[in-house]
Amino acid sequence: MFRLFRLLLLLLPALCASAQLPAPEAGAGPPPTTAAPRIMLFAAAGRSDGLFLAFGDHGTVLTLTSEGLAASITSLPGARSLLDFAWIDANRGWGAGSGGLLAATEDRGKTFRILQAPVSRHLLAVAFGDQRHGCAVGDWGRITVTSDGGTTWQDASLTEDVILYGVVFTDARSACAVGEMGRVFVSTDAGNSWQESASGIDTTLFGIAAGPQGLLAAGLDGNLIASADNGLTWTPVQSGSDRSLYDIAISQNEVWAVGDAGVAIHSVDAGRTWNSVALPDGSPRSTLTAVALGPDPQHGVVVGENGTVLTISKGRLAAPADRRKP
Repeated sequence: MFRLFRLLLLLLPALCASAQLPAPEAGAGPPPTTAAPRIMLFAAAGRSDGLFLAFGDHGTVLTLTSEGLAASITSLPGARSLLDFAWIDANRGWGAGSGGLLAATEDRGKTFRILQAPVSRHLLAVAFGDQRHGCAVGDWGRITVTSDGGTTWQDASLTEDVILYGVVFTDARSACAVGEMGRVFVSTDAGNSWQESASGIDTTLFGIAAGPQGLLAAGLDGNLIASADNGLTWTPVQSGSDRSLYDIAISQNEVWAVGDAGVAIHSVDAGRTWNSVALPDGSPRSTLTAVALGPDPQHGVVVGENGTVLTISKGRLAAPADRRKP
């Protein structure tokens, strides 16, 4: 039941054709900055210039300022949604999403080239180990990999039905994927083959990130687990929260995890200890789906349902200027 609920939570708005956003008129655009549209936002990524990308319903792509306002709003061709995004370098990146969608940008997210993965199930996460080796994972154990920077993609799916929600590389060859029921899979050949490792928990893991102390994975009921050996063994970490955590981001020693009912937790010691972070005054306790840190690890954005955008600055969360109380 939870599996079905989670997929509906993430994907139903994106796949509902009756609620599509109107296409922008030729030559038209938003004002220099505007509020994010009140749609489901699935993923976020920091750019090297201090701006951020956010990805939402119906293929919506937002470029966000450091204050959380939309500097541009565009839509992918076909209106299929990207559910995760990973950079290859400062200008190039890949997104993965609904129905095996893959999308590449070479201009920091201004435009995208659309591809169909060799799998047709939803791809929920994507990561790159270097400029050539990448991997996207998703529903029904589907995995697709590239060894040429995305020019071609191959099917490397598991033989069993397990939803994979997160994937990360620690180097060009070593990858780790996490999913439902605490399942963890590791690869030493850039995602072409996988072996399962024991996580020590049986509740779903939604997000995984790599940092100076190794890997951190986050999931249901505030569960956090850590690995110092590329995912082969895991130890529990006290998060201080019993709310489900849907995403985690690490930059240097700064770590953030976000999730259900507006929960946000923060660590300044690479995930050893955690503190709860209050929402800005007046902010609804919306589901927070993704967090991204910028080139300055003390600054970032958090996104979620109903167009929620919050900014991170030195351990605090703030609302965009136009949604702050007078």
